[in-house]
Amino acid sequence: MKVTVMWLLLLLPHCLPGYPISSCMGNQIENLNRLIASRRSWNTPRPELCAWLDDLGNIDHSPVYVGSQKGLMQADKIDKMPGQPEVVDFNQYAGYVAVDPVADRALFYYFVESPVNSLNKPLLLWLNGGPGWSSFGYGAMQELEPFRVNSDGKTLYRNEYAGDTDGRVPVTSSRYAIKTLQLPVETGWRPWYFESEGGGYVVGYKGVIFTTVRGAGHMVPSYQPERALTMITSFLQWKLPPS
Repeated sequence: MKVTVMWLLLLLPHCLPGYPISSCMGNQIENLNRLIASRRSWNTPRPELCAWLDDLGNIDHSPVYVGSQKGLMQADKIDKMPGQPEVVDFNQYAGYVAVDPVADRALFYYFVESPVNSLNKPLLLWLNGGPGWSSFGYGAMQELEPFRVNSDGKTLYRNEYAGDTDGRVPVTSSRYAIKTLQLPVETGWRPWYFESEGGGYVVGYKGVIFTTVRGAGHMVPSYQPERALTMITSFLQWKLPPS
């Protein structure tokens, strides 16, 4: 099965609420260096790896680690999330994707299949910014994924709308970032609608669709669930939001 992945990762400034701008900017580099140092691996490089890299000297591309996939899908399948509703109509998986087995580095992932015709749906990759904004704790459990956490902090309930008027992800900066990619425009900037009301604006580039949601905050599905659902549904149908 061929799956097309379209994604855009934007690195934008992030300040903690309640901190003066000067204080946040002054500590940004220090905090970032501390974060990088905490994630750095101090494992001693293995001699056999160095020899293997030397053998790649005549190859005209960088080596990419691809591990065995045998049995991983079955091993990563989730039977039931802690506290989730008894009956769900989709499969979900979680595990680790090795990115550097020598340095023992891996990325955690949580994947949920569409309950309808999942084999023919495009893959949506969601990455949260940061530091401090967990893609699972915030992106999954408060924004896009099928469950939300109840007030007891122990049980889950279904998210029916399974993210901008936002100072941390400004539209202007996002447009400048996309412009640097120099992608051809296939559909010019235009408004889109939900139930005869303006839902936001959209522009279609080759391989990337940039969409805004009117009246939404940082967590779009929480602020504008119906408009968020329309936006995601359009993406899954390989088309722009309705005009």
